[in-house]
Amino acid sequence: MWMRAAAVADAPAFASIHGRCFEQNWSERSFRTLLQDDVVFGFLAATQPEGGFESCLLARAAGGEGEILTLATVPGARRKGLASLLLNAAIEQVIRRGASGVFLEVRESNREAVRLYAKAGFRTAGRRAGYFVSAGNEPVDALILRRDLPAS
Repeated sequence: MWMRAAAVADAPAFASIHGRCFEQNWSERSFRTLLQDDVVFGFLAATQPEGGFESCLLARAAGGEGEILTLATVPGARRKGLASLLLNAAIEQVIRRGASGVFLEVRESNREAVRLYAKAGFRTAGRRAGYFVSAGNEPVDALILRRDLPAS
């Protein structure tokens, strides 16, 4: 596996991966804007360095809290450890930036993602009713997951 920190110029790669993974995908412009923010950081990963990026993570750390904004792995590269690699790198980064905890929202119905986060030490902290919208415009609940972090 191969991973590197993201730069603003990686916005097209983020948008491409995100678009292959989510019904409500974010635009290249959205990723570019986020990656320009000083409190936002990201990582890209692939199973092979020459094969193109297959997974991405975008997070932020501010005010003593970290937040995973998005984590996506294209279908053909799932269950190979890329998401865990990126998640661990993000957690290390938010610790370095002084966060005491990290949180995220995930579709309650996304069982694979919920398992990944539970394995990484995240616990359910709440629920947001209708936070996401399905392809059929039906509201989908989100779980708010949180993990407390050791002091840096």
